[in-house]
Amino acid sequence: MVTVDNIIPIGFSTSPLISNACLFDFDNKLELYCTEKGLTYTRYSDDIIISSVNRESLSGIDMVVKLIMKECFGEKLNINVSKSKFTSYGNKIKLLGMVDFTKRKSYC
Repeated sequence: MVTVDNIIPIGFSTSPLISNACLFDFDNKLELYCTEKGLTYTRYSDDIIISSVNRESLSGIDMVVKLIMKECFGEKLNINVSKSKFTSYGNKIKLLGMVDFTKRKSYC
């Protein structure tokens, strides 16, 4: 593995592969929860997106993510709340560097 000062640089091409391996159990648990609740779970590298056609079904999802993360990793990983965003239908949605201008009714 290639690192710079023992750190994988931001945006490095191996980041998604490493995060897929590290987050395998987390992904499975969170995806199961989301499926049971009728939510859509998507993740690219360390960006988590949970969406729904019903805003109410997302109530408390931040706590669910934190609980599953704690179950899988203890205190080793945390959500960066300063980067967390909650948005809704009618707003311009920018995710993973892309802007979604569609008018479908979806909440993230």
